[in-house]
Formats: sequence, structure tokens, C-alpha cells
Amino acid sequence: MSSARDQTEVLVVLSRLTAQSRWREFDAIISIESLANPESLEVTDVHPRDRLVLRFEDVDFDLADQNKPKILDVQTALEFARNVTGSLLVHCEAGISRSTAVAIAIAADRLGPGEEGAAVGAIVDQVKGAMPNLLVLQYADMLLGRDGKLVDAWRTVEQRQPDVAHARRRKHLRRLMGRGST
Repeated sequence: MSSARDQTEVLVVLSRLTAQSRWREFDAIISIESLANPESLEVTDVHPRDRLVLRFEDVDFDLADQNKPKILDVQTALEFARNVTGSLLVHCEAGISRSTAVAIAIAADRLGPGEEGAAVGAIVDQVKGAMPNLLVLQYADMLLGRDGKLVDAWRTVEQRQPDVAHARRRKHLRRLMGRGST
């Protein structure tokens, strides 16, 4: 097992815009794209085995939205990351929700059981305004057999930072009112 600090040195979360200028610094890339926004990270000279593209919306509650993250998305990301030797870039549009959740799942997988708080902390320390997608975290909890500890570790962060919890509630309201998400 490696430390949480080691994970943040090889596991980096960025927005699509920042990733556009920095992707060459990494050995592998996980791109999380929106079906509603067709813009994607334009990369060249990357072998297909070194890039995974997932497509789902930033929906972190389980409604009948067909574009929500699926457990297979999280499983695919975990399996991809297990085969990465070197640095891994995980990005979505804003680099705040979908990518942070996937990165937390990967960090938790790498750090092992009992290190859920360290996994959350490693990514949250790296990403200002992190608000990981709860559905992705729930799926990671199930896939990694963590019995809700990964979601609980995030909830602890939200309890210490009421502004983050408030931002999530605003995001949910916008989504329910049909105004999209952050």
C-alpha cells in the first residue's frame, strides 16, 4: 500500500480546459464527458490503451435519468486505473464533481480498506471546490466492498464545510427544476 500523498502525485484531477493544455504530462487519461455538451479533450499521440472516455451527466441522485453514471462506468474506471503505471489524469468539464468522485474511487482502491478518509482527503486537498458525485461514490463503495465508508468519509467533509453542502442542495434544486447542473 502507498500513502495518500503518493496517490496525489500520480493521480491528478483537472477541468477539461486545464487538461487541454496539460494532458501531455500524464501517462494515462480518464476523460468524463457530458452527452449534452459534445466538447471533448482533443488529444493526439495517445495510444487508445492509455485513454478511457466515459460519458455520463453530473447526476448524483438516482432518478430515471438514462444519462446518469452507471456502476459499469465506475467499474471500468477502476479497472483502467489498476492497469496504469505512472501518472493518471482524471478530468471532466469543471473538474469538481464527476472527476473528483472517480479519482476518490481510484485512490480508495489503491490505498485499501480503512483508508477511505485518506482517499477523500487526498483528492479534496487537490481540488478547490470539490463536490464529488454521490452516485459515483455510492457505486465505488459497493464495488470496493466499503459498506458506505467512502460516502461517509465525504459526508464528514460536507459536515465540516456547510458551504459545500449548501452548494450541493442548490445543484439538486437546479437539476430538479430543469436548469442543468454545475
